[in-house]
Amino acid sequence: MSVWGRVIDERKRVVVPLVVFFVANIAVLALGVLPLQRSVAGQREKQLAVQQQLVAAIATVRQAGSVRDRTEDAEAGLRTFYADVLPQGHDDAVQVSNFWMT
Repeated sequence: MSVWGRVIDERKRVVVPLVVFFVANIAVLALGVLPLQRSVAGQREKQLAVQQQLVAAIATVRQAGSVRDRTEDAEAGLRTFYADVLPQGHDDAVQVSNFWMT
């Protein structure tokens, strides 16, 4: 009988639980830890994608605010033009055009 065979035969009470524990650890690693590790890596990729979408959304909101501000400025300019530059009625328009024609 070999040395290892004799050790296993004499120490079955210690060796068998150690082997069972070792096999259980390998099973937990293969069935639990590795799939969870892949899942975490996938979640990290999703997190990066969501962060990129957030940055794009913030840029879109800023751009929309800029467009809104420019639209408000243009509307204010038009209101000023209609109120101050153009004549208010037909009589005022005739008076202004007669002034420049004579």
